[in-house]
Amino acid sequence: MHFADEDRDGHGSPDFQQSDTKLLVACRNEETGYPIGWSQTHDDCNDTDATINPSEIDDTCNGVDNDCNLLIDDLAFFDEDLDTFPNE
Repeated sequence: MHFADEDRDGHGSPDFQQSDTKLLVACRNEETGYPIGWSQTHDDCNDTDATINPSEIDDTCNGVDNDCNLLIDDLAFFDEDLDTFPNE
C-alpha cells in the first residue's frame, strides 16, 4: 500500500492511498525506492508542509506541532519570573 505524499517529505497522508498493483510508476525516489509523491507510511500530520512530519524536531517555539506527536513546541517551558529557566 502506498500513501500520497504531497509535500514529498517521505511521510504520506492517510487520506489517500493506493494499492501497489494499481500504482503506475514513472520515477522512484532514490533514497526510499518508493514512487515520487508516494510513501509507504501514513504518519504525516500536515502533508502540505514538508517541515512538519514525524522526522522533524519540535524545538522552534512556533506554536506548531512540527513532529506530529500531538504536542506543540515540545521543548518550550514556562518562565514566569523571566530568569530564562523553567518555573520551579
